[in-house]
Amino acid sequence: MNSNTTTATIDRSIPLKSIAKPMPIVVVCLGMAVPTLITWIYFDLLTTAPAIAQKIAYAAGKFSQVGIMLLAYWIWMSLNSVRKG
Repeated sequence: MNSNTTTATIDRSIPLKSIAKPMPIVVVCLGMAVPTLITWIYFDLLTTAPAIAQKIAYAAGKFSQVGIMLLAYWIWMSLNSVRKG
């Protein structure tokens, strides 16, 4: 009888620190909720406001949409990076 079974081996040379942790769901929800809130303010509350207030709200929404996720990604990468030395 030919038994060609393979067994899985665990590579113990990889430190546990190098295994990436998932980004917290709170950060992802915040990155979606803040721009949504600012868009609601922009379209609903600032309908009759001066144009400068609408432009500031629009810019804040776009900045938060990108900025929150970039900041979270940078923090996540720095926490999950493997430091040698």
